[in-house]
Amino acid sequence: MKKTTPRRLLSAFASAALIQTSALAADQQVTLDERLAPPPGGGLTADRVAARASETSFDAAASHEAVHAAEAKLEQAEVAYFPKLTLTGSYTQYSPVSLTIFPGSPPIELADHQWLGVANLRIPLTDYVFRLAQSYAAASRSKRAEQLNEQAARLKAAADARTLYYTWLRARAQVIVAERSLSYSSERRISWQ
Repeated sequence: MKKTTPRRLLSAFASAALIQTSALAADQQVTLDERLAPPPGGGLTADRVAARASETSFDAAASHEAVHAAEAKLEQAEVAYFPKLTLTGSYTQYSPVSLTIFPGSPPIELADHQWLGVANLRIPLTDYVFRLAQSYAAASRSKRAEQLNEQAARLKAAADARTLYYTWLRARAQVIVAERSLSYSSERRISWQ
């Protein structure tokens, strides 16, 4: 009787495994490529994941703002080439005053309104020779460097997203392989009995 009890338990487990195996056998008719392929209406693909990651990357957004800052510095370097024109104007109103220079002479009336206008033009000739060309070249190269940094950040985000996508896909494939391995082992165990 002791020998029949383990056999009954073993046959009960085998029948349970057979039921489970028959459910998995229906899935096995589908190939691994078909189970891992995205749905027909679209779905998650490596290209879509990479595109979305490069669009939403915080590093790429920060680099994009750095490009704007470099563009502003380039404009500032361009404006430094222009001559500086300064216009100043003022108006002053005084109280009426009459001034007598000599006794017995007629009084002199002083103007009670005063206007002042000044124009100042500054051309930085020494800056043209020594400084402005270098600062403009540095600003334009800085802008190009920031553009390349932005492109690199987007490419890095896309590459990282592709790596994560393929890691996820590999994990899905490992689950499918494990299910098939379990099904095969269950079938072999039943056939040995």
